[in-house]
Amino acid sequence: MAALGYEVVPGDAYDADVVRAVQAFQVERGLALRDGIDATTWLVLEETSWQLGSRLLFVGSPYLRGDDVVMLQQSLSLLGFDPGRVDGIFGPLTETALADFQANVALTPDGTLTMATLRELERLAPRDTNRRMVSEVRQRVDLIREATTRRVGLGGHSPLLERVAAEISETGLEVVVLSGSDEEQAEMANDTAVGVALFLSERAEFPVSRVYFYESYRFRSLHGAEMSAIIAQALGVEASGMGLPVLRQTTMTALAITHPQLSTSQENTLIKSVSASLAVLFNK
Repeated sequence: MAALGYEVVPGDAYDADVVRAVQAFQVERGLALRDGIDATTWLVLEETSWQLGSRLLFVGSPYLRGDDVVMLQQSLSLLGFDPGRVDGIFGPLTETALADFQANVALTPDGTLTMATLRELERLAPRDTNRRMVSEVRQRVDLIREATTRRVGLGGHSPLLERVAAEISETGLEVVVLSGSDEEQAEMANDTAVGVALFLSERAEFPVSRVYFYESYRFRSLHGAEMSAIIAQALGVEASGMGLPVLRQTTMTALAITHPQLSTSQENTLIKSVSASLAVLFNK
């Protein structure tokens, strides 16, 4: 934590200063707050150790992740090459954007970040700090594609999923039920090319419902923020950006809704609010 600039004294004690530093890191990265370092926080901490140029970057299995990938995606996006979302995951879109850049500077377009490619990226880096990234423009284009798809991926871990699916279907939207672990559900949403993914989960430890859209320290989902605000208003709850893994790993706009154990009346309100809000969003 000290190496990342947080005010802690290096040592063996996991004291209050370290807890505060870890939670500050979790907030910065859009992770759920924990007193300790859970598996997700630890993985993201490991990602911060990678700086651009410290390793070869290419499409691997699983995909490479790290702050170096974030920096690469930003560099490509500022130069007009579209790597998709700036999410720190080196996938096919980032590979294609990198290969396009390499072809434009007369390098072998193999989609692998080599030192020669890095030197060209640094040489051509724009000096205008107000320059917009192409990934921001891409989000606006994606809004049209997502709205015309009219297919909703529905996953999560809630006893209400079946009823929510039925209610959404009645509005004329197609529902693709996502199953398995969070990672498997995100992969299924990507494979089936749904327009929007919605993950609904019961969390008995939380006293109220929450709506989350994808936001990390370098990226904010504009459509996700808009959608979550509409659904949150209908539910009378708060919406906020988070870097939750299931939101990060989906390539389309995705929302996560958590709810406590609900009364029958509260269940009906949540189901109808979610369904009505999605119908409004897809018909805008």
